[in-house]
Amino acid sequence: MASKLRLSASRIKTYENCSWLYYCNYILKLPQSSNDGSNRGDTVHRVLECLAKTHRRELVKSLLEDIYSSPAINRMVKIIAKKNRVADKTNLETIYKFLYTGLKADFYSDAEGGLIQPPEYAFDIGDPEIDGYNAIGFIDKYIVFPDKKFISIVDYKTSKTAFSKAELENNVQAMMYSLALHKKYPEFDSSVRFLFLKFPKNPIRDTSYNKKQLAGFEEYLRSVYAEMSKFDYNAAQSNYAYEGGFSKSWLCGKAVYPGQLKEDGVTPHWYCSHKFPYTYYAIVDEFGNNLRTALKVSDLNAKAGESVMKKHYPGCKFWEKKLKFK
Repeated sequence: MASKLRLSASRIKTYENCSWLYYCNYILKLPQSSNDGSNRGDTVHRVLECLAKTHRRELVKSLLEDIYSSPAINRMVKIIAKKNRVADKTNLETIYKFLYTGLKADFYSDAEGGLIQPPEYAFDIGDPEIDGYNAIGFIDKYIVFPDKKFISIVDYKTSKTAFSKAELENNVQAMMYSLALHKKYPEFDSSVRFLFLKFPKNPIRDTSYNKKQLAGFEEYLRSVYAEMSKFDYNAAQSNYAYEGGFSKSWLCGKAVYPGQLKEDGVTPHWYCSHKFPYTYYAIVDEFGNNLRTALKVSDLNAKAGESVMKKHYPGCKFWEKKLKFK
């Protein structure tokens, strides 16, 4: 039912990039294999969230002098990294580099005269019956300047590439954050600062939107909410990433079979986690719909009364025809 649909920036991005990937992630709720990049990102975000509290200013100063200087932070990094399976030497070096870039890029100084709000602000905006949409999300950090009636929104990125100017002009994530805080502080203007932690020399990308642009974005949310509310199996086959040109086809990956190696004979080709067939495990509702899924039955942590089913995913419909899966 439409009332159960909740938009998010990542959900909208997936929907626009590939209808089949959206179907797998949000309708079938298939397990999504994580990688070192996403696991490093989670580790960095959680540590920066901890350090964003103003009473840790002195700790941050010491870390800027020597990023390894705090035994407590070192323990925290290693515990989270181990849980995320990125506690090896190479990944830990990258994590500390990202942390240093995040702390160096106006971690507190841009809050002078402002009030840093609790990190990881969760928002839930819009009522489907009244506004025609509902959207949720988390904001890494934001700072309120009461005298200026202004809000600075900060989001950390650990991706390999930074947004271009064009990608900032109509950025769904930035607009979503701006709209959420406009709802909370209607008299305040705001800006969004993305910090791309892989680029220590030039990590900052800023953007902002006026009230007219945010009103237009709400119209867009209503439109996409209406489309997603009607999403079905036929719609899942309407917008394959591979058919969207180079800007989207890379999402499929170059592998023509699981585990295919690159020319070096060592490095495996990356590919979409739902490109090829696989077996998975699921806890289902009374109608057989997936509630929670995992690639390993031990990762499901079934509760009392829940039964686990072994299921088979036949692979992406587009690639099934192209590669003739067996």
